[in-house]
Amino acid sequence: MSSRSLVPKVLRKWPRGPLGQTQWTARSDAGGSLRSRLAEPFRDPLFLIKTAVSLGLLAAFCLAPRLFLHHPLFTQIPVSSGIPALPTPVDLAILVALAVLLLPVLVLRRPQKLLVVWCALFAGRTVWDQSTWQPYFYQYFFMLLSLVFAARQAGEDDAKDAAVLASDRLLVASIYVWSGLSKFNHRFLHHAIGALSPALAPLIPDRYVPWLALVMPVVETGIGIGLLCRRSRRLAMFLAIGMHASILLAIGPLGRDYNRVVWPWNVVMIFLLVVLFRTREGPDPPWYVSLRAPAFHRVVLVFFVLCPLSSFVGAWPAYLSFKLYSHNVHSGTIYVTSRMVETLPVRWRAEVQPTRAKPYAGYLTVPSWSERELGAFLPPEPAIFRAVTRRLCALAPATNDVLLVLEAPPDWRTGETQKTLLDCVSLGAGTPIRSRIVGGR
Repeated sequence: MSSRSLVPKVLRKWPRGPLGQTQWTARSDAGGSLRSRLAEPFRDPLFLIKTAVSLGLLAAFCLAPRLFLHHPLFTQIPVSSGIPALPTPVDLAILVALAVLLLPVLVLRRPQKLLVVWCALFAGRTVWDQSTWQPYFYQYFFMLLSLVFAARQAGEDDAKDAAVLASDRLLVASIYVWSGLSKFNHRFLHHAIGALSPALAPLIPDRYVPWLALVMPVVETGIGIGLLCRRSRRLAMFLAIGMHASILLAIGPLGRDYNRVVWPWNVVMIFLLVVLFRTREGPDPPWYVSLRAPAFHRVVLVFFVLCPLSSFVGAWPAYLSFKLYSHNVHSGTIYVTSRMVETLPVRWRAEVQPTRAKPYAGYLTVPSWSERELGAFLPPEPAIFRAVTRRLCALAPATNDVLLVLEAPPDWRTGETQKTLLDCVSLGAGTPIRSRIVGGR
């Protein structure tokens, strides 16, 4: 081996490539300082993306580990009833393995083989439990998977790296587009301000509330579109950073102090915005929807463009379409009799809110209850609400002690919604007691 092959390599800028990227080539630097060699990986945007996403995953595992562990009501809800439950030691072992595998991923520069193992393990784990279908896990999974298609070494194949960066830009931008579009509905416009900022809502006259709330989906959708256009990219980036800072103020320790698992997600998004969109590099907007793009980019088109689009007709899960805080999702409320309340564990009894709807003594709101139990909201899907209620029915003294009120997403113009009532018998048969349309709230 020649002494030249042992010389450390650094990267220098070269002319722009076909995707608008800054190409990099390797050159020898025999006199390079230790400091510059240590700093070299941090000049690689793919390394920075990998690091941010890995830290975001580790933070989510620490804040909501119970999403991946056995819970008598809220976890182990597989995609098919024919899939057996994971034994308790196995679910813990998989969670530990997912976390431990991220440690070398953090350190190594291009750990493609490790990423393949991690992605396969995580994808397999989600088959066993729909409660893990969270928007941040969905994004993190595909961003780590994208790095598998990068060059094995920085500077080895600039076209591959540029294509991965372009796919990640589309992935991130699409989150803002779908999140913004889902908020164009009657219920969000009339109730979002009160939900996000209870202290501010009473200060705003009722007639101005919808117009003020309308600013949020308009800006958010515009951010997603603006990020893909070179001329508007910098402005869209700063608007997005301001939006995430506002969210952190609203739900963070200085605000409502809830849903803590999404705090690091917002921090990671700010970091990714800077890494991906601080320059005008990248292809022109038409390339992002081109079928001639590389294979993984077409995967991103399917799972971050076509699938979220189909969610508006109920064909794709709401959280995997980034409808968090949209007021445009299913909701589930479980009514219980006083006899049922007495059979619940003490911790669960504290969650029961009183009601005047006789013969029931109280009700449980599944999303907020699950957030306090798991550290994260359950995905708002009818199948999940039914599965949770069936498990409560197994504890009920009688079949009429539990009633699930399943509420469909409201009509985007009027706020009217359809409510379906299911007791323990009808849950077993798969047919509702009755269904009716109610006005917007």
